[in-house]
Amino acid sequence: MPPYEAILFDAGETLVRPEPSFGGLLHAILGELGHARDADRVEARARPALLAALERSTTEKRPWSVTPESSIAFWTGVYADMLAGLGIDDPRGSVATAIYREFAQPHRYGLFPDALPALREMKVRGYRLGVVSNWEGWLASLFERLGVAHLFDAIVVSGAEGVEKPDPAIFTIALERMGVAPERSVYVGDSLTHDVVPALSLGMGAVLIDRHRRHGGAHRPTIESLGILSAVL
Repeated sequence: MPPYEAILFDAGETLVRPEPSFGGLLHAILGELGHARDADRVEARARPALLAALERSTTEKRPWSVTPESSIAFWTGVYADMLAGLGIDDPRGSVATAIYREFAQPHRYGLFPDALPALREMKVRGYRLGVVSNWEGWLASLFERLGVAHLFDAIVVSGAEGVEKPDPAIFTIALERMGVAPERSVYVGDSLTHDVVPALSLGMGAVLIDRHRRHGGAHRPTIESLGILSAVL
């Protein structure tokens, strides 16, 4: 019998992504809005700006995904920083707002290629599956659109629950809905601060997925693809 009976996943950068990537989608949207920029330059600006904003929100203990208002303020701020770095003038914030609206469209997202095979494999192996994510309330409908919602026993989203990671309370909500003890569950996510640390604090197992090799082996186990998840459980 495996040591765990349930696997809970983060959503963004773990199961789903903007297509073709965060920077790639930003580049496409900028082109659609008449602000074409070099794709590599956009990619280079996109992720650092996002990571810096997430770090600030955590340090300042300022929720960014629990209400529509907090989400809009956070993301338009991220996009405003990116635009400034790309030399795009946006004094009224109209470009940042337009980018936010496009990123809020479910059709702009897809599963990572390794996500569906891994979810199916884990289901066949007898694991119960769940999601705990900092996302707006429409994440559950996105999973419906992507054809994977039926694979999950619980989908717990900060925008619907009013609490967000790294607060362990959002993990507890999911565990209670799934009827599983923390020590019988493992969490898979891409952030040390928002995923690994709070999961471990509850007595859960934790697997760090480091698709972009950002963490330098700071946690074990670390994987670069969900395709090898079963090997580390």
